[in-house]
Amino acid sequence: MTDIAFDVDVVVCGGGTAGIAAAVCAAREGLSVVLVERSAICGGMITHVTSWLNDFANKGGFAKAFYDHLCAEGILTKPYYNPWRVVPYFDDLIAESGVRVLYLALVVAPLVEQGRLGGVIVESKSGRTAVRREEPGIMGVKAKPYHLPYGALLPKGLENLLVAGRCIGGDHEALGSYRIIANCLAMGEAAAIAARMSVRGRCTPRAVPAPDLVAEMASRGYEQSAP
Repeated sequence: MTDIAFDVDVVVCGGGTAGIAAAVCAAREGLSVVLVERSAICGGMITHVTSWLNDFANKGGFAKAFYDHLCAEGILTKPYYNPWRVVPYFDDLIAESGVRVLYLALVVAPLVEQGRLGGVIVESKSGRTAVRREEPGIMGVKAKPYHLPYGALLPKGLENLLVAGRCIGGDHEALGSYRIIANCLAMGEAAAIAARMSVRGRCTPRAVPAPDLVAEMASRGYEQSAP
């Protein structure tokens, strides 16, 4: 039998661009969070691949704070930035928010019962353990860009699961827009808000009222799309 390492409100599987935003924002919402990251550094595209930014003008919340920090600290010289100087910034956000991170670890299997995701199996050099959701809880994995429908974050056929980043439901043409860093950060924050609404409302993420989520994103400075 697999040992239970953590019982938490939210598990974020993958500390990439959307994942780091989802984990930090969920913890700031007062949820207990475990972040599972396969490398030794969070940030995904931000810290591992690219060094340029765009499409932040219509963003608020976590995305705007990220952009403003890079500008204020001289990390960004438009449109390029130094990815290595972002790493300690993310480390500080993780520590300050209380996110528990499992580095150099892989999510290898889900724990599913009656169509509901109840946790994940994690493997690392330390062995195999399980991370479960508390009752009532939400399993957030990888933790919408703001102009996408909330339904794009909700996979069919499985409850207690939110997706964000390049893995959301969308076609290849839309992917060309929503895959960029600014939109992935916005998705992560939206997923975190939805997780909090799910936990506090004692409902699945699918039952979270989308208008309430949109209204909260707008209150944080994200621009709404035209009707």
